[in-house]
Amino acid sequence: MKKIDLRFFARILIIITFIFGILMCAYIYPFFTSLSTISFSEKKGIVMFYSQMTFYLVASIPIFIILVLFWILTKRSKNDSNNKIIKFLKIIALILLSDLIFYLIGNVIFIFLGVVFINYIYILIDLFGFSFLCFLIYIINLIKESNKKELLIKN
Repeated sequence: MKKIDLRFFARILIIITFIFGILMCAYIYPFFTSLSTISFSEKKGIVMFYSQMTFYLVASIPIFIILVLFWILTKRSKNDSNNKIIKFLKIIALILLSDLIFYLIGNVIFIFLGVVFINYIYILIDLFGFSFLCFLIYIINLIKESNKKELLIKN
């Protein structure tokens, strides 16, 4: 495939992920958070609901930043060198890693607080995120190897 085709498909994937993220923040998180706090008393349930919602919304912000950065990367990739792309991907990987660690620690805390209904599923989502991070690191290494081969061919 041509680079243009890959950028087009990447942008479609970014848009789909963005829409799914908005749906997660607007509907899925509030629904499952309300289900997980039903067993608490009224006051404690309200506190747990708002603390969980705040946590999940704050944890979602870096993901939307990453999507914007990927969008920028798809626009810039045809003009940039591989070294600039690698630097950009490393920034994205660092943001993703810090968000995944924050998300995992927060969900473990909620499990210890007794909100165990849905947090196990959120930990599975976190594991999916770590898998994506490993894939991203693999892509960075492939680009680095490609750069090394290009340098050897030029010399």
